[in-house]
Amino acid sequence: MNTVLFKRGLTGLIAAGATLASVVGAAQAADFPTKPINMIIAYQAGGGTDIVVRAMSEKMSAVLGQPVRVQNKPGAGGGVAALYTAGAGADGHTIVVSTSTTYTLEPHLQKVAYKNEDFTHIANIGMFQEAIFSKAGSPFKSLQEMIAYAKKEGRPLKYASFYQLDKMITGYIAEKTGVKLIPVPVKGGAGVMPAVLGGHVDFGWSGGSFAPHVRAGTIDLLGVMTYERQPAFPDVPSMKDFGYDVGTEVFITVSTSAKVPKVAVDKLAAAFKEAQKEKVFIDAMTTRNQLIIYNGPSEMPALMKKQSEMYKKLAGKLK
Repeated sequence: MNTVLFKRGLTGLIAAGATLASVVGAAQAADFPTKPINMIIAYQAGGGTDIVVRAMSEKMSAVLGQPVRVQNKPGAGGGVAALYTAGAGADGHTIVVSTSTTYTLEPHLQKVAYKNEDFTHIANIGMFQEAIFSKAGSPFKSLQEMIAYAKKEGRPLKYASFYQLDKMITGYIAEKTGVKLIPVPVKGGAGVMPAVLGGHVDFGWSGGSFAPHVRAGTIDLLGVMTYERQPAFPDVPSMKDFGYDVGTEVFITVSTSAKVPKVAVDKLAAAFKEAQKEKVFIDAMTTRNQLIIYNGPSEMPALMKKQSEMYKKLAGKLK
């Protein structure tokens, strides 16, 4: 057998096989989805992310022509769900809804078993309006009054904590003021309010679920943790007003494996955008003081990079 001819023939077969696989993959992606979508929520059931995303699932099922099955996989600041999704295959039928900080903050604070490059970020569909608050009737009505109270009483303050960002920002405040702020772990955002209303902590931290309680008069809003003031509570001081040069930025982010074809990613993004128009979603977001936004697949890489650089800088200040 002519060795040169054999090698040429083998090379041609390999190339043909690769081309065929590419064509088959493209055809499968064009038919996407071909089975139910497994939508993983990275947090506990009943929290802000879980509730607003479940409000979208019925409309998404109608748009995509396949059932959208919602499943909760909490843990490690969204890392458990993210890692599961990254390893779930390249067909796009498994997606994860987490916060942007899973990818832009957690890797700067601890060793994680995934990296941002393992994912294609489909869309940002909302933004948390984070704030701190105390039970109504507490001896302070603002962050500044709370700090003054702690200094006068000569004691630390305890707060309901559920993820790394609240520890980072409160750590920054503690460093600036000299007051010790002790995190008391609770299970997700849903665990914050019972801790505050039950008097188990001095204050709590939430990404929006505090809003109905403010309106009901059961809690006092001490300050918003975003750098600028929030549209729903324009009279409440922000981190900028308190004289701090940091603030939170947390998106509700939808992601999938980096191996998923673009056509499937675009279809998923379009389904989320369409579901944002549903009254049940709008009501859920409004009730929880979460901003409705939309950033599509083409915008996501730059947005996530910018946020990662911001949190890396903040993390560096606390080392």
